[in-house]
Amino acid sequence: MKKKNVLMMSSALVLGLGSVAVGSALVTQAGERFGMGGLGSHEAVESAMEAGDYNAWKEALGDRPMADQVTQEDFTKMQEAHELREEGKYEEARQIREELGFAGGRGMGGGGRHQ
Repeated sequence: MKKKNVLMMSSALVLGLGSVAVGSALVTQAGERFGMGGLGSHEAVESAMEAGDYNAWKEALGDRPMADQVTQEDFTKMQEAHELREEGKYEEARQIREELGFAGGRGMGGGGRHQ
């Protein structure tokens, strides 16, 4: 009976760890699909955006095309849109993103494409 309990607990542990690994891989894969890299990369981009640090933001994007397409002026407008969105002013944020050329006004990582 004791062996059976150990076997069941070991199986549950393996399944649990496997689920965590698969979930982590899916988050990373989804981030890469939307051009933001893994979770750590997204956090660095978000942090730089909130700090208003254009150079850190570009560095966090790495070799993604957006890093070369967005100017300092664009970044300032993106930051404004980000702040408006955080304040719940979605329409104002959407208008700025559309002015910047993000398809559908969805912005970074949401499937938008900078023109």
